[in-house]
Amino acid sequence: MVYGKAEIDLDAVNQVLDKVGDRPVSIISVVGIRRIGKSFLLGYFLRKLNNKGGENWFESKLTKQFHWREGSEQDTTGILWWSEPFYININGVKTAILLMDTQGIFDDKITIHENAYIFALSTLLSSTMIYYTRNDITEELLQQLQFFASYSRIYNTNTYNLSELVDSEEPFQNLVILIRDWSFEEYNYGNHDDQNPPYKNAKINLINPSPESPREVQIVHRSFLECFSNVSLYLLPYAGKKLALKGDTSEMYPDFVEYYKGFVTRMLNSTNIQTKKIGRDLLTGTSLKKYVAKLRNIFLSAEVPKARNISDVMTEQQNTMAVQIAIKGYEQMVRDSMTENGLYDHDFEELHKKASEDSSNVFMNVKKLGNNDVREKFKEILNENLELLYEKYKAINDANIEHYKTKEKLNQEIKLRKLTNDEVEQRLKQLEKDKNIYIKKIKQRSKPSIFQLISGITTI
Repeated sequence: MVYGKAEIDLDAVNQVLDKVGDRPVSIISVVGIRRIGKSFLLGYFLRKLNNKGGENWFESKLTKQFHWREGSEQDTTGILWWSEPFYININGVKTAILLMDTQGIFDDKITIHENAYIFALSTLLSSTMIYYTRNDITEELLQQLQFFASYSRIYNTNTYNLSELVDSEEPFQNLVILIRDWSFEEYNYGNHDDQNPPYKNAKINLINPSPESPREVQIVHRSFLECFSNVSLYLLPYAGKKLALKGDTSEMYPDFVEYYKGFVTRMLNSTNIQTKKIGRDLLTGTSLKKYVAKLRNIFLSAEVPKARNISDVMTEQQNTMAVQIAIKGYEQMVRDSMTENGLYDHDFEELHKKASEDSSNVFMNVKKLGNNDVREKFKEILNENLELLYEKYKAINDANIEHYKTKEKLNQEIKLRKLTNDEVEQRLKQLEKDKNIYIKKIKQRSKPSIFQLISGITTI
């Protein structure tokens, strides 16, 4: 890791991926706050994988593992891959499993930019990412995750020349939020996802958007969830004082051992392991080498942002997020109101006006740092984005109207019996095809991006 940029050791990566070859691959990464126990956790993944299903894997000793130590000082630096792949059969296919450890984010030794790069690299490379934290799932944490996940997605845009690899609308794969030292008794320890288990569900109640929450909060939650194909929670009890303070595993509390062991077992069950995909294409070790090489070039070519103090960073981060939330609200209202046959020009203009006003109100109501000058600067950025979105949705609406008119004309010709059934079917197919091609071209145009519009005044 170098200031402002992420350096990837391609030789080291290729040594690992050459061992995988043309087999599909699953990458499990652990990201989280510093000194939470990420490397310690991966040590138990290694025990489970090394013992290949043995009953006493949890107590087994490791000759090699991801390095960790007790105390408050950071241990892992940058991003580390385990040098040897493990293999498991998934639906009869021999699949490689790679483990990835990361430096703690929100560390006082690295900048906010490097925090974002670590999260982005981990997100882009992994098929399952574990975000490890403690105590609670707070609104602040969700906002941070939404911000970093959205930041990761900008590397899928034409701005960073990754469009040939990933459709920027495609979500990332699997995110598991692992919370240790959970102390709220209303939620059971263990897994919480959208399967709605028979107990009170923390994923549904704390992460999924609630209609009772303010609109801007709902948009943050929805935007965060849209970044991943699947999001789940896993709650762990308190580990024990000696483990918490000194890393002493000899006196881990029994209920912590039970759920910690259960978490590792769950994550390495073949039914839960996801192979790495780019879009809809499964990656092998060979194709992953090419992907990593392109990612390296993209990260190295990104401009080094100007150093800023943490107050400026947080101010612009919060205002950037407020713009994102407002844009999401505009798009949701417009999409929900548009019809297959299109809206009359007057109706569409009224819709745009109403959605813009609501979007502006959302932006102003989101709590954020900054004086009036900062707010006006980001309000201008929001308006520029809304104008770009207006052009996009206006073009789609015009296409819907033209499609409707052509269809009506075709219906008139059918009534006058000027066309045979085969001609009608052929014309309808061509009509639908032309409309889809046109709308696809509209969507592929340069998309509004607050990260493009605020380059030069933001630090991310």
